[in-house]
This record gives sequence, C-alpha cells and structure tokens, in this order.
Amino acid sequence: MSKITRLGLSIVAFDGTEHLKNILYELRGLCDVVHVCLQRKSYHGDPIAAEDVDEVELLNRLGFVDRII
Repeated sequence: MSKITRLGLSIVAFDGTEHLKNILYELRGLCDVVHVCLQRKSYHGDPIAAEDVDEVELLNRLGFVDRII
C-alpha cells in the first residue's frame, strides 16, 4: 500500500506582499495547496493597506493561491 504525501503552505500576510509572488513562484510546484491568511489589523491596530489586499487577490486569480482566509 502506497502512502500519499500532501504538502500545504499557509502564509500570514499583512504587509510586504510584494514579495509573495516570488516566494510562491518558487514553492507553488512543491505544494498541493497554498493558503494566505490576511491579517486585517496589525498588532497595534493599524489596518492593512488596500495595495496588500489587492496583491493577494491578484495572486489568487493567477493561481498562486488556492484560498484567502
């Protein structure tokens, strides 16, 4: 009986999302599933920038991300 190994990747994102595309480009082929958890507020209560949300949503549409949480 063979065992199926699955690998998932979850990333918590708040800022610096401009680096996600390069990271996911390198790792996407190795992972069965990729989730990005958007942290909507910083630990100090600051809201996430619209540009960071837009970047994650673009990566989702391009297929780099399977689910945004």
